[in-house]
Amino acid sequence: MTRRTLALVVSLAVAACRTSPEPVLREDPAPPRAASPDTAPQGAHTVALPAALERDGRIVSEPARRAAVRDEVTAPCEVVPSVDGTADVATTVLARVVAWHAAPGDVVRAGAPLVTLDAPLVAQHRTELERAQLDLHDATSRAREETAMMAQGATSARALRESQTATARAREAAVAARRALAVSQAGASGDSGLFTLRAPLGGTLTARNAVRGAVVEPPTVLATIVDLSTLRVAANLPEQASDVTVGATATVTLRGHAGTFRGRVVWREPVMQTATRTRVVHLALEGAPTLAPGETGSVRIERGDGDGVVVPASAVWREGSRAQVFVRTGDGRYEAREVVTGRESAGLVEVVSGVTAGAPVVVRGTFLVAAESARAAE
Repeated sequence: MTRRTLALVVSLAVAACRTSPEPVLREDPAPPRAASPDTAPQGAHTVALPAALERDGRIVSEPARRAAVRDEVTAPCEVVPSVDGTADVATTVLARVVAWHAAPGDVVRAGAPLVTLDAPLVAQHRTELERAQLDLHDATSRAREETAMMAQGATSARALRESQTATARAREAAVAARRALAVSQAGASGDSGLFTLRAPLGGTLTARNAVRGAVVEPPTVLATIVDLSTLRVAANLPEQASDVTVGATATVTLRGHAGTFRGRVVWREPVMQTATRTRVVHLALEGAPTLAPGETGSVRIERGDGDGVVVPASAVWREGSRAQVFVRTGDGRYEAREVVTGRESAGLVEVVSGVTAGAPVVVRGTFLVAAESARAAE
C-alpha cells in the first residue's frame, strides 16, 4: 500500500469519526503525557489521531511481552555414517588381490580378515628383515665374545668397537625392515609377499572395489565398512540458520519411509563452509527404522532458546528494510519507533531492540497510524 493510499484511508477514517457524536480531538495543547513503561529512543516522533478510533475498536493497543522465541529451519538431509562410524580399507603398496574373505553386506568384527594381497615390496621387506635378524644375531654374539676377550686382554679396543658398531647397524636394519612392513600393513612373518588387510572396526561391509586377481595401486580403497548402528542424518543449514545448537529437536522425513521421525542434533560442524556458506549438523533419530547410507529427505529443526520481547505480527509496519511499531503514549497519541526484528513464529515477531516489555504497542489499526505518520513526514 503506497503512502498516498494510506493517507486517503486514514483521512476517510478521521472523517467518519468527525460525523459521530463522539468528542473530537482539537488543536488544544497536548495533555500531559501518560507514564510509559518504555523509554523512547532518540529519533522517535509522535503522531495524533482522534481518540474515537480507539473507543470504537479501530485502533487497539496491547503491551509488548516476554515470551519464548522459537522457530523452525527446514533443510534437505541425507543419511550418513557418524564421524567415527565408517572406515575405508586401502592398500599402501602395489599389490595383487589374491582372495576376499568377506562379501558386501557381511557383518564383520573388528580385526576380521577382509582381503589377502600379494606385494613384491612386502616380500623384499621380509627378506631384508630376515637378513638383518641373522646379522644382528651374529654381530651380538661377536660383540659378546670381544667383550669377554677384552676383559682378558686378548683383543684390541678397535676390534671391540667394530663388533659393537656391527651390532648397532644390524639392529637399525631390523627396525627399518619392521617399520617398512608396518607401513605396508603386513606382518613380519608370512609366505613371500602375501599379507592380509583386516577390518579396523566392526560393522557392515558396504563396498568392495576390486576383483580377485586385480592389481591395485596405493592409495586404492579396496573396501568400506560402516557401523550401521551409528548412522546419522546430516543436514546443511544456511548461514542465517546456522545458530542451531547441539540438543535441538527436529522432525525428519525420509523418502521410502512412512511418517516422520523425531530427532536430536548430536553434532555441529565447528566451522562454517566458506564456499557454500552452510554449516553441517548431524541428528540422531529416536526409534529410527533400518536406514541405509545415502537415503535422502528433509528435516525441520527447532531453534532458539530462552525468551525475548515479542509483539503480534500485526504490530510491525514495514517499509523496505525499515520496521516500525507504534507505542501508545496517551489518548490518540502514538510514538513511531524504529525496531530491529528477529525470529517470527506463531504470529509473533521478536523485537531485538526499539521497545521493551510492557510498552503498549498498536496491534490493530496499525495502517491508520502508519498513514498519519507518513503524512506528517511529508
